[in-house]
Amino acid sequence: ERHFAELVVGLEHMASRDAVQAGRHWVEANIGAVAAIAGAFARRICVLQTCAHRLHLLFLLHDVLQTEFARQEPFRPIITAFRPCLLWILRPAYQLAMSSSPGDEPQKVLKLLSMWEERGFL
Repeated sequence: ERHFAELVVGLEHMASRDAVQAGRHWVEANIGAVAAIAGAFARRICVLQTCAHRLHLLFLLHDVLQTEFARQEPFRPIITAFRPCLLWILRPAYQLAMSSSPGDEPQKVLKLLSMWEERGFL
């Protein structure tokens, strides 16, 4: 939980390639706790104060999901663990985006929703 909190703090101002990659590696290294990690994503995104910070967490999640999807393996434990939480993770990000900055940020969340639906994550 402490390491996850550090990852989230590291994404506050910028979702750099290195930060996202480090976050993905951490999730993959803790595959045994992936259901708890999915729950932590859902809880943590609700308390992030800025739309950008929530989007950065979504970008990390997208990288995690997309990487597992690209492996073309029949068993996908990360996608399976996150599937019940995905809409609950997207919802607060979309709500804050709509209330604080109705520019392109809501569209970014909707784009992720569309991609996740196309790939069968939902």
